[in-house]
Amino acid sequence: MLVLRGFFFFVLCVSYRGSAQEHVDLKSSKCSRNGDYIINTQGTADIENTNGRCSCYQFYYGDNCECNDRSCSYFNNALCGGPAHGTCVCGTCSCNPRYTGENCGCTTNTDTCISSDRSICNNHGYCECGRCSCYEGSRYQGPLCEDCKDCSNWCRKLKACVQCKIFGTGELSEEGCNNCNDRYDIYPVDTIPEHFTSPCEFKDLDDNCIFYFGYLLNDQHKEISVAVQSTKECPAPLTRRMKIILGLITEK
Repeated sequence: MLVLRGFFFFVLCVSYRGSAQEHVDLKSSKCSRNGDYIINTQGTADIENTNGRCSCYQFYYGDNCECNDRSCSYFNNALCGGPAHGTCVCGTCSCNPRYTGENCGCTTNTDTCISSDRSICNNHGYCECGRCSCYEGSRYQGPLCEDCKDCSNWCRKLKACVQCKIFGTGELSEEGCNNCNDRYDIYPVDTIPEHFTSPCEFKDLDDNCIFYFGYLLNDQHKEISVAVQSTKECPAPLTRRMKIILGLITEK
């Protein structure tokens, strides 16, 4: 009987704190379960229609105890990455200008995503957390979205324009050659830049020499730069003896 009386006394203290005119709802849903809801019942017996207030537990605040500045995500073992990255405001990280992300762990600096042509991720992706994320379905991959494993058909597409614009040979008419200017930026170089797609290689049937060029696709193929090696690789001239053997001339 003594135990039951003690239990009844404990419940009474939890339900009515301070005075008989103050009702307390512990860990109340009205306080986001982060505090007690206190109702002043003075002058009324209708608790349900009486306005109250939340008494928030430690570290919680807000009208409904909904905020906690210690409940944000961590980065590098620090709340929101520490003061240099951001601060926790009502359970959400508020990042400094140089950082972003749920925990302010991502840098907004894009220097590590700059391609050799000064574009972001070769225009085939976007920079996220200092790294390139290549566009889905773009066929490009690699640290700077520079590699295209199935773009070799571009070599054949560019061949005729390269021949007429740089070497004055090939199958295109003058009008067709002029149209190349509207589609491609073709120019000669001593050495094809390393960041261009692996050199395309063809034989020019007009002189049986080999010519090389590389290309760079920008802005979803709307701009195509073509760097052409200005010197060809030609076979050594035939000696008189070889011409006779091949029947190209007769021996006198």
